[in-house]
Amino acid sequence: MRLSKHAARAGVVLASLLSPAAACRAQGEIRMGFLSQEIAPFCVNTGAVHEAEMSPFSPESGGVKLKKILVTVSQAPVMVSNGDLDVAECAGPSGLAQAWSKGGKNAVVVFVGSAKPAYVLIGGKGIKSLADLRGKVVGSPGPQSTATEASSLILRHGAGLTQDRDYKLVSAGTGGARAAAMAAGKIDAVPVYPPFSYRMIDDGFNLVGDQADHVPKYASGTIVANRAWATKNPDLLVALLKTFLRTGEWLRDPGKKEEVIARLAKTVTEGPEPMGADHARRFYKDVIEAGRVAFDGYADEATFQSNLDIMVERGVIAKEDAPPVREIVDYTWLNRARRELGLPEMPPIK
Repeated sequence: MRLSKHAARAGVVLASLLSPAAACRAQGEIRMGFLSQEIAPFCVNTGAVHEAEMSPFSPESGGVKLKKILVTVSQAPVMVSNGDLDVAECAGPSGLAQAWSKGGKNAVVVFVGSAKPAYVLIGGKGIKSLADLRGKVVGSPGPQSTATEASSLILRHGAGLTQDRDYKLVSAGTGGARAAAMAAGKIDAVPVYPPFSYRMIDDGFNLVGDQADHVPKYASGTIVANRAWATKNPDLLVALLKTFLRTGEWLRDPGKKEEVIARLAKTVTEGPEPMGADHARRFYKDVIEAGRVAFDGYADEATFQSNLDIMVERGVIAKEDAPPVREIVDYTWLNRARRELGLPEMPPIK
């Protein structure tokens, strides 16, 4: 089984942590853009940059100091490409593809948080199925966001409903804000992800759709870097990526299950409060055991192409403007990090 294979590597990773080479740490600061302070399913392997206690491995332990800058989904790839940021969270590759089509071609994906969709659609207490959303209002962070993309795919493929024609889309902020708007009755459905979905279901709202049922491959939780900066500072970037890889190996080791659940319970929040033990156990089952985390930091070309095809289908970008996957993804630094940790390299995008 997949988990047992990866668990067998735990000794290799631990040995790398204790080796003399591990003592040669990159020293320096990375200007890193953050989309929010929430640790979502698609960035749980990179969550230590949000909350140091989330993982036994922090960037600081690898000699990396982060200068954290809060940015929006649309700002992140543009600021990285312009050199205003060295690295940034970039949700899915849609924002990067749009920036690329407008000339922002200096940002590349160097790490992937998830290669499977994480979003579900939660309906109000009177919404029992996707069909019930005809003529209703769906809330999202904005028209070009991955959340909007998720709700569009779920409603179109699950019930044949099209935005504007069959339902209205309104901006309702991030995961926590969308949940609050639903509770206040201002919207009829929201695309959210665990653990926010758990609290809403516990409060009597209804799970009416899961993006994974309609889109088996989907890259999200990407980390993008300025290509020129990464070329000049490979040691620093590799040190950061090692933190993510170590966390990924720790997360998927079955022998660490209870330790992982205990840490997630305290560090992953639902609004202002930690999600707690019950939701952490559900999160572990739905996200970790279900393989929604890209433990290897990798998604293949077909997965990225799926994202781009969805953008074209939605009319977000013209087919001729969509970038070749090889132009927006570069695993050079990921594979160096994997080699130095004694992990197998992943196939490059050609």
